[in-house]
Amino acid sequence: MIVIAILNTKGGSGKTTLSINLMRALQYLNYKVILVDTDPQGTLRNWHASGGHTLVNLIAMDRPTIDKNIHAINNEFDIVLIDGAASNHDLMRSALKAADIVLVPTKPTEPDIWGSSPVIELIKERQDFVGKPYASFVITCRNGKAKDQIAAREAMNEIGIPCLDGMTTNLVVYHRGFSTGKTVFDSTDDKASKEMMAIANEIREIIENGENKLAGTARK
Repeated sequence: MIVIAILNTKGGSGKTTLSINLMRALQYLNYKVILVDTDPQGTLRNWHASGGHTLVNLIAMDRPTIDKNIHAINNEFDIVLIDGAASNHDLMRSALKAADIVLVPTKPTEPDIWGSSPVIELIKERQDFVGKPYASFVITCRNGKAKDQIAAREAMNEIGIPCLDGMTTNLVVYHRGFSTGKTVFDSTDDKASKEMMAIANEIREIIENGENKLAGTARK
């Protein structure tokens, strides 16, 4: 069982939108996935209720004991996908302790990237202490300007955290899906679904071929 946490201290980075759509993309790759809602306000639970989903497994863990409670999840799941709460550092630390992989979604601007520094510091502290999690930025809400992407990746290189090649663009379908309890895979807009499948395929590669990156991920 691999635990993936989607974390950023900066609000508006697209954590929950990435969580719900990545969950569905990973299902298309034949992974059994369970979503973990860590937001005390129940953002994911509200999305789930509004969509009437039958293909989504979802539980709530909105106390800073995620790293302890995660072991109670049934081993029938291949991936536990944690949607991290933005402003609660105790919840974030707990999710970080539980994670094998951390994805840090960010808009492709230098202020947004540098605004992610609190979670990056926590990630690096954890990596120095136990050798994990593997961490990567994910560019969200790309506006199509190549110069912005270049500047963004340069800023990430300075921080020392890699970035996935796959990214999302600022498409209406992401916002519409979130507000109606759907994913981009419920839409006829295949551009967004292709973006999410590209990200999911990179995650699969990390899981299946990145044993050195995920050292120590075996659950006891």
